[in-house]
Amino acid sequence: MIYTDQVMTLVLFDELSTLGALVRGVTSATSVMLVIFYLYQWHYGRSTLYSIYVQVVTALVYGLAAVGKGDWMFARVAFGDEIRQVALGRYIVWMVTCPVMLFGFFGLISMLGPNVEPVKVNFMVMKDLLVMAFGVTATFQENQTVQYIFLACAITTVLVFMTDVYYLERVRQEYFAQGDLLVWLHGITALLFISWGIFPLMYFLGPPVLNIMSHEGDVIGHAIGDLIGKNLFGFGMWYMRYNKLLPYIQSQGNAVCVYTGYELDPESHMVRYSTHMVVPTPEHDEEEGESEKEKSRVWNAEQRVKILIIEPAVSFQRLFMYMLKDVNVDAEMALDLNHAKSILRRGRVDDFETILVNLTTHFDRPNALKEFKKIVSEEPFQVPVLGYTFDDNCLAMLEKEDKRNELTHGIVHHVLDEVFLGDLVRHWAQTSYLWRETSRAREVESEIRRSASSLHLIRSSAGKTLRDMPEFPSSTSGSGAASSSVKPMDDAEFNAALVARQQALLMQTPSFYQPPQMYMQPPQPQMQQQMQPQMQQQPQPQMVAMPASPQMQQPQGGLQVQVQQPTLPRKNSISVPNSPVGSLSRQNSFSQGSPVASLSRQNSFSQGSPKAAGLSRQNSFVQGAQPITSLEGAGDSTCSNDGCSKRSEMICGGCHQATYCNRDCQLAHWRNGHKQACKK
Repeated sequence: MIYTDQVMTLVLFDELSTLGALVRGVTSATSVMLVIFYLYQWHYGRSTLYSIYVQVVTALVYGLAAVGKGDWMFARVAFGDEIRQVALGRYIVWMVTCPVMLFGFFGLISMLGPNVEPVKVNFMVMKDLLVMAFGVTATFQENQTVQYIFLACAITTVLVFMTDVYYLERVRQEYFAQGDLLVWLHGITALLFISWGIFPLMYFLGPPVLNIMSHEGDVIGHAIGDLIGKNLFGFGMWYMRYNKLLPYIQSQGNAVCVYTGYELDPESHMVRYSTHMVVPTPEHDEEEGESEKEKSRVWNAEQRVKILIIEPAVSFQRLFMYMLKDVNVDAEMALDLNHAKSILRRGRVDDFETILVNLTTHFDRPNALKEFKKIVSEEPFQVPVLGYTFDDNCLAMLEKEDKRNELTHGIVHHVLDEVFLGDLVRHWAQTSYLWRETSRAREVESEIRRSASSLHLIRSSAGKTLRDMPEFPSSTSGSGAASSSVKPMDDAEFNAALVARQQALLMQTPSFYQPPQMYMQPPQPQMQQQMQPQMQQQPQPQMVAMPASPQMQQPQGGLQVQVQQPTLPRKNSISVPNSPVGSLSRQNSFSQGSPVASLSRQNSFSQGSPKAAGLSRQNSFVQGAQPITSLEGAGDSTCSNDGCSKRSEMICGGCHQATYCNRDCQLAHWRNGHKQACKK
């Protein structure tokens, strides 16, 4: 179509010369009414600046085009002897309004489920701008070959853009599967395709390409397209947000964001997203001082975590502060490793639970980073170090060379995802807490070992190997009686030692440890029967530590002190049953997180000692042992070991039939086959 100063040939709508101004006026008036409506809703918090901005621009553009002198949206461009009218103003208006509407669309579909990735949003906005850039460039081309090249680029970009929107809508369907929300998601996406598809159609039918539509028809078609694509589509997004999605979310528990399902893999430190509606419990609703914004996110109910971020760029420091403010994470910034060391040393040792370090700026100094990791991993800090980078090449190099375990304790793969970062930091904060509690448990264990050297302790549940335990006192045979190298204590001395040990536990153990309870219980009848071969008199009172009973019982035949250790979760036991060593039985049990080790011991003393005769002490904090041990007073029988005819001095504590002259014979007989017979 060729336009000149003298004549303009109309192919369509040639008799409706004023219809274009009328349609533009209707579009402008509609935008003005929507601006008033959105401002009224803004007063009640039911509108966004996106909607107001788009309608203000549309109202001004079409208002000036309808009542102004001349058509300012078109520019006259000379192509040789021809003068063409190019809608340059129209492209400018699209460039300043279409990206804003896309941001509003992405925010709408992100109300249910996780946010759309910022990278995907930016690329889709860039594709929209590229379509308009290719189109306006093709319009200015006088050479048809070059014009068709730019048109092909524009068409390809349009197809890619529509494909991205389609697949994005497919991905979000699982989050809109409740009620009629899925129908609204399909409807708003279809309206986007239809309304925005009008403009490429008008471009090809109009003067720039096929030239089968007049100037007036081109103006009317684009005005109708803006009426549907900006006014109707914008109002549809507003209605879906404030009359469909928000009421549904509020009906599920007054929550604003429901993308709260995250499963953390501790090994790879990755997050798998899932979505479910969060209904606040009455306890959370009754908490005083908790804002509505805090109620809308489940992680706000958790304990706040403080981290140290080593980032030299001030812009990234501000980005981290903005990201972490809504996920209950307090961050303090350091410029380099030396600055971080000074921050750690000037405060308390447990001020920070995790440290983040930029690997891009420290990749060329691995030794300094290794030294820093070693310092903060040991006492008194015991803080894990996590590495992050904004450079994909650096991250790939770390994975390839397997340096992440050398430089840091882990790598943050999604550093720009604030929800993932908050979950990951909280995960490593629990690791730091475990390290510190393990250290305290070791200190308590050392104090117990020093204060009660006669107790044989094992390492707490956080350790992997047993500590070196002092040897059990060995008894030697002589003059027909076995003796012990341990000096026996009377009841008063034993009670005093037990009380002193309890006081040490109360002063040194962590907060989760509870002191043992003591109560009285009569001695076991089985123990009295075992004492009969040794002595004919009534057995002396014995001190036995066993699992506690709910109530105190009055002793009837003797005194028995029982110590109860509170049961802790996830108990792991290490026991040494059926020990072949005479008068030695140990059963060691510990609970995870508790530094207190438990064991069982029974010492036999010679008949010559009046206090030791018939006196047995057995200490246990979790479970009493049934020892296979030796008892003196085996009678006049001979040793049961093959090849030995000496007089027996002890009997087997398991079967109560085999007798031995000393422990060596007992051990030899045990290895020669008595082990199986005794178990039966």
